[in-house]
Amino acid sequence: MIIYNRVFICPNSRSRMPYLKGYKLAIEKEDSLLLVWDRFGDEFTSKNVIVYRDDKIGMGRGTWDYIKFSMFVHKNIPDDVRSVVVFSSQALLFCFFALLKVKFVYLDIRDWHVSYKFIPGFVKKRIEKVFVSSFRFSEFIRLPRQRIVFSHNCWSFKRKNTFIRKQDPIRLSYIGSIRDFDSNLKIIQSLTGCNRIQVLFYGDGAAANELEKIAIFRGAQNVSFYGSYHPGDETDLYSESSMINSVVPPSSANNRTLLTNRLYNAVLNSKPLLVMQGGYLGDIVEEFGLGLVISNFSNLHEKIIEYFDRFDAMVFEENCDKFLKKVEYDMSAFYRFVNDI
Repeated sequence: MIIYNRVFICPNSRSRMPYLKGYKLAIEKEDSLLLVWDRFGDEFTSKNVIVYRDDKIGMGRGTWDYIKFSMFVHKNIPDDVRSVVVFSSQALLFCFFALLKVKFVYLDIRDWHVSYKFIPGFVKKRIEKVFVSSFRFSEFIRLPRQRIVFSHNCWSFKRKNTFIRKQDPIRLSYIGSIRDFDSNLKIIQSLTGCNRIQVLFYGDGAAANELEKIAIFRGAQNVSFYGSYHPGDETDLYSESSMINSVVPPSSANNRTLLTNRLYNAVLNSKPLLVMQGGYLGDIVEEFGLGLVISNFSNLHEKIIEYFDRFDAMVFEENCDKFLKKVEYDMSAFYRFVNDI
């Protein structure tokens, strides 16, 4: 019989949690157990994995769903486990009663959520470390600095290639889950009919269908939607792009503090980003010189064309390398803590 020393509480399918790569060495230890909420029907129970399923498929879940998941956690967590890593503040809020006997509790936050405010104070005091994907989250966490560890959503620190951009038209690509409707609508409205810029969307998401309908209605021949793609094709999609659309409006606490996966993917593939001013993402892109930061969508086509007219590939690549060195430095500290869990 295996005695489990560490448990990972995963409130989503692992295919939707790429940041588990950062915990790879700890997860692969024989005395590690994963409790996984299978939201997309792609999980299976094995020696070190216990899967929870409900009658829904997809991301959307409510309070009662989390209560039922917490009951599953309480039932399956070993009594004498030493360490538990909980992914997301929502999961910790609902599952904390199952962790009262655990010696070391760790929290991993990839997206800021208001649920953190409702976690009882005595539970927060028991958190050994909080791993955050954006240092700005610490403004809301309000724990001593030494208990907060920065973990980028990045697992490689060397660029895959040099900057390459084919001749006009400029290919402005959105690659990933298409969520923000308003900002992408403004991009479509601003760039429709601009022959020098193609607006490309790769991926599915809540906003994709409606945006595509609007683009078709407007007769936007330079706007294309390609739907979901295979993860193995992602590098090629970045390689074929001129600029990566990572516009996130600073309309919420999460939007003002997050760093998107597209930030890291763009830098690793030597592609400049298009981002919005007013959030941490915009601050990072501006600080390291990683792309074009806009404050509004007026004359967007002129801003993009002017950016590339003045573009210096050598300087840009140096900026990418400086950013990746910073990422590597932060991640070395993260791995030291994680591998000792």
